[in-house]
Amino acid sequence: MAIPVQTFIDRLTETHRVVILGGLAVIAHGYSRHTQDADIWLDPLATPEEWADVLRKARGEFPQTTIHRLPKWTEVSDSDIAAAAEETGMVRILGLHCPLDVFRRPNEFKELGFEEVVGRARKNSDGTYLPSPLDLIQSKLDTGRDKDYKDTRTSNTSSPWSVPNTKNVCRWRIWRTRRKCSGATRNGRCC
Repeated sequence: MAIPVQTFIDRLTETHRVVILGGLAVIAHGYSRHTQDADIWLDPLATPEEWADVLRKARGEFPQTTIHRLPKWTEVSDSDIAAAAEETGMVRILGLHCPLDVFRRPNEFKELGFEEVVGRARKNSDGTYLPSPLDLIQSKLDTGRDKDYKDTRTSNTSSPWSVPNTKNVCRWRIWRTRRKCSGATRNGRCC
């Protein structure tokens, strides 16, 4: 019987900060949809090796799990976790009830640091952090994937997750990055 992914996440949150990303965060913000995996941002710590040690220790408590890297989700040994995470910014853990993508450096948050995202996040009762709606929207728009852009376009306008148009996101991004934007968008991104 597969271990629930939440059990693994709970183990990580006992000693480290974890930000929920992806579909789980979208659902937590009130948008009803399914997800096939779980995405988290584990506190990046000072070095890739320290970060990998956290995963090695947690994985040691769940021997049925394996750790994989891109491309093609190739299994990596414990000694290669840090290198795999440095190369792609994340690793995938299999052997739980669904795949768990653990990020050290999410490519969607190039302009943001872990501390800034945690500072704007809401701490959940399970010890994880839920990113602010705007941080989550930014993470979805910056992937360039249709399914992520669709997540930002919900018809439930009363939800804190919904965004009536991408100009609001553009304005927020300008404020944050202090770069000029005409307010025009292409595929949900500031031009």
